Order: sequence, then structure tokens, then C-alpha cells
Amino acid sequence: MTLGGTIWIFWVWSKRLKPEAPASWFWPTVALYLASPMFFLMSGLHFNDHLLILLCLLAGHLFLVFAEKYETSGRDFVWLYAGATVLGLAVLTKYNSVLVGFSVAAFFIVHRPVRKLWRSPHLYLAALLSVAIQAPVFYWNATEGMASYRFHLSERWGGGRSAFIL
Repeated sequence: MTLGGTIWIFWVWSKRLKPEAPASWFWPTVALYLASPMFFLMSGLHFNDHLLILLCLLAGHLFLVFAEKYETSGRDFVWLYAGATVLGLAVLTKYNSVLVGFSVAAFFIVHRPVRKLWRSPHLYLAALLSVAIQAPVFYWNATEGMASYRFHLSERWGGGRSAFIL
């Protein structure tokens, strides 16, 4: 189902890129995606990355639709909050999804038409929504001696106490 969702996002993007002939973008994109050993492997059922990939692509899509609508009307914050929700869910699947959030923030800094969004409370509320979705992770780590964070920042790399853990 997640592979189907990922391919559906490729179709939506293809229709936006070339409305008169979306197949000319769609099929090469699907072929490249499935031909990539890493994406092919991670899209399988053996790893939870298939959900990560779908949610990151969907969050990116929602943020781009929001930016487009914001540039034209300055409204439609529902797309921003939807993107923030999906991004929060993506981070629940794997912590490295937070890089998508950093990328979105960088886009909002670099892309001049949406830069004024930094003066709006909606951006901060959306970020807070993404972080709030992590509440179960924060709670579990707080009650378990930061086990997950300790593993990812130190123990996974064969080290003892990490410099990142205070």
C-alpha cells in the first residue's frame, strides 16, 4: 500500500509538471525509483522505511502545495498543518525524517515569496504540531533513561556515553 501511495504521489507530480502528457514524467520516475536498489529494498516489507518514504514524500508534496497557494492567496493554511501532521508522523517512523523538516525550514528561508511566513504564528503552530506528535517518544525516552536517543547517538556507533547526551 505504501509503494502504491508513493507511486500515486509520482503521478500527482507528473500531472503538475506536464498536464498535457503526465505519462512522459511518470513512467521514467517510477522506473528510476524502482531501479534504485536502495529505494527498491527499502520499499519492501522487511523494513519500516517504506512508510518513511511515503510520509516524507507526502509531507514534501503538502508543503509545496501550501507554498504555491500561499504565494497566490496568502491563505490555505490547512495545507501547512497537513504537511506538519504528516511530517510528525514521518518522524515517528524514523528520527532522520526530521531532516525533511529542516529542509522545509530552509526552503521557507530561501524562497522569497514565502519568507514573510516567518512572521506568521501559523508556521510556529505547525512546527509545534509536528513536535507534539512526538510526545509519546519524548515520554517513553524520559521514563526509560533516554534509551532510544542514547542508542542512536552513541551505542549504535560502538561508543559509550555520547557527547550529545548531557
